[in-house]
Amino acid sequence: TYYIDKCYKVINAHPKKDTPSIILDKPKFAFMDLDDTLIKMKSEELQLQSFTEAAGDIVNGEELNQAYSSFLASNGNLLIQFLSLCKKTKGYGTIDNFARFLMSKELFPKVKKIETYKVFIAKYLLSEQEHAHELEVFSDTRPALEKLQEDGYKIILYSNWFKSVQETKLQLAHLYDFFNNICTIDEYYAKTSVNGWNDILQRNNVNRGDLTIMVGNGSSDLVPKTLEIPSIIVRRDDRQVSKKVAADGIIVNSLSTIENPYFIEESCGLARRRQR
Repeated sequence: TYYIDKCYKVINAHPKKDTPSIILDKPKFAFMDLDDTLIKMKSEELQLQSFTEAAGDIVNGEELNQAYSSFLASNGNLLIQFLSLCKKTKGYGTIDNFARFLMSKELFPKVKKIETYKVFIAKYLLSEQEHAHELEVFSDTRPALEKLQEDGYKIILYSNWFKSVQETKLQLAHLYDFFNNICTIDEYYAKTSVNGWNDILQRNNVNRGDLTIMVGNGSSDLVPKTLEIPSIIVRRDDRQVSKKVAADGIIVNSLSTIENPYFIEESCGLARRRQR
């Protein structure tokens, strides 16, 4: 609920704009989330393993468990707090900034050297890359991306994580070539930022009236609704979504749904606003 509330604080602060008319012969864009949308997010066991491999030389035993809980497992954890900072400043998601943030929060209470935190983060990201081959690509991912590409969509990844890790995941999953651009927190704003969405649209030459969708799995993927871009939320394995997300997103159970171009047109309101 912490993260959902943070996202809705952004959404509610920006009133809806007038809905633009969609012109069918203009460019088409599909912004995609990665983790738990196209690729199954790593299990808690794998998350703990990456953390242990990175922090094992710094702390151990109960101190390690407490640090892991603060970093990733607890509600309002430090990772989510850091992503909240990334929405305020473009490209804030660097190893240096992440290290300074974790040090200020005393992730490892006995560690007072910034270099130790930098080494921890570098090792953590490297461990994620080394384990990326163990991640499962959802069976409906490739057909959906192939169909979007065939239908002329420019497909853009917009992710709240580091580019090195996300590129590795895409390469090992043989999905990299589907994407026209990869936008991550070390170069852009976090996607929970309206400023971020304005910047992403500008940098990718997306204009009002272009057929544009966001495909994700959670509350942060609803932020583009403030710019009248529909958010298609994929609910994997009958996963529960909050009432807010269910009410504001277009809920589907499979990416195969978006293979139907009429579904996307309906999602963008073309049934009411079709122009020739």
